[in-house]
Amino acid sequence: MAGNCSGFCAGSGEIVQLNVGGTRFSTSRQTLMWIPDSFFSSLLSGRISTLRDETGAIFIDRDPAAFAPILNFLRTKELDLRGVSINVLRHEAEFYGITPLVRRLLLCEELERSSCGSVLFHGYLPSPGIPSRKISCTSAPTTEVRTGQSGSEAGAQVSGAQPTLVAAVGESMVKLDQMTSGSDAAVA
Repeated sequence: MAGNCSGFCAGSGEIVQLNVGGTRFSTSRQTLMWIPDSFFSSLLSGRISTLRDETGAIFIDRDPAAFAPILNFLRTKELDLRGVSINVLRHEAEFYGITPLVRRLLLCEELERSSCGSVLFHGYLPSPGIPSRKISCTSAPTTEVRTGQSGSEAGAQVSGAQPTLVAAVGESMVKLDQMTSGSDAAVA
């Protein structure tokens, strides 16, 4: 870098040295500038003045622990909330003007308060069983015997001339009339 470019330079690929609350961070100008009208785009465009430390890095008097996940979000557009308070991170993201991050954090806060948040993200649905199928397409009445049931539960169905699909779903039998819509399905 040339003489007066110690904190940042005009090119988009230049490395920017930051001192956030005493902790050093290095990143690219492009990483900091991708969100228009943020603290960083204002800082690096000269719209707000900079304070520099003894090494020439841009000094920002904020919490470095909260800054690290913000910088990672700017780098990857992904959010890792392990070991970080959502409320503190949102407050810092608002300070820096990182609108996409603020929106995500507001959603996280809402899901944390919501009673269904754990269902949405941690719910478990067992895999569906593969139904056994019998298709009858004869015009004379036919008898279909349900399988997979005990002798006392086994029964017979008599169907008419319409094609019929019978499927075992879980422990019940489902009869679907192929000639009508799915709303006419019957569960035995």
